[in-house]
Amino acid sequence: MKKVIANTSVVLATLLTIVFMAPTAAQADDGRFTMYTDDANPGGRVVFHADGDYVQVCDIEADGSSVWLRITDLDGSGGYSMNVAGNDECKVHRASDGGSYDLEEYSCFEFNIYLSRETAFGDLARWFNSSTGGNC
Repeated sequence: MKKVIANTSVVLATLLTIVFMAPTAAQADDGRFTMYTDDANPGGRVVFHADGDYVQVCDIEADGSSVWLRITDLDGSGGYSMNVAGNDECKVHRASDGGSYDLEEYSCFEFNIYLSRETAFGDLARWFNSSTGGNC
């Protein structure tokens, strides 16, 4: 019985380590942030990289819905919206596009991605626009 309890404890400790030590799902090792719509078979994806204010939104599912992205500067000074429709279609904006696409440095931005047919399948993240990136 002691052996079963000891083995169970080791398995549980290993699982907890994996869960709590794993990087967040939204950030990759290269500083890019990725988020998907919350529907059962995600139909939309956004990728953000603070270096160059790179924002890509993609429609990744042939589900008849377009994908919308709303970016809002939490200090209220800017942001923009974009949408894309058609399976495997993507749209990209960068700081070099000028205007509202040049996101304020060192600001926290809210990224809200959702499907045109149902905003309930949206997802929301807050990412910091700086060379160090990160959630805010």
